[in-house]
Amino acid sequence: MTYRKYINIILFILTLFFIPLLSTGQSSKSAKKAIKKSEKLKEKKEWEAEKIYQKAIKRHIKNQTSETRKAIKKTKKHSDQLNSHKKKSWFKKWFKKLKIKKSNSQAYLFDKEIMLKKRTEFCYKL
Repeated sequence: MTYRKYINIILFILTLFFIPLLSTGQSSKSAKKAIKKSEKLKEKKEWEAEKIYQKAIKRHIKNQTSETRKAIKKTKKHSDQLNSHKKKSWFKKWFKKLKIKKSNSQAYLFDKEIMLKKRTEFCYKL
């Protein structure tokens, strides 16, 4: 009889221990959904900012004279030829940015937001 009491007490304590663990699993699913939704919104904003930036570049080039456009094309082609065969410098190889998953890195998202703000400011200045 005493063994049965001890077993019942142990089972009761174990159930009290595992109940909170089961309830936290449900809240993490909703948190994951919220994170995914926020990532999608940020990606959409990033895409729109990139689109605005590209339009601003095209508008800038259209505003130039034909001679200036030719010079821009020529310098771009020349720089691409010069830089195509070069290796990365040792400094860039050693101190390259780590590839981090978007969902786990707040710093990555913060850098992207700063870059987007700069681009949108640049677009509005033109």
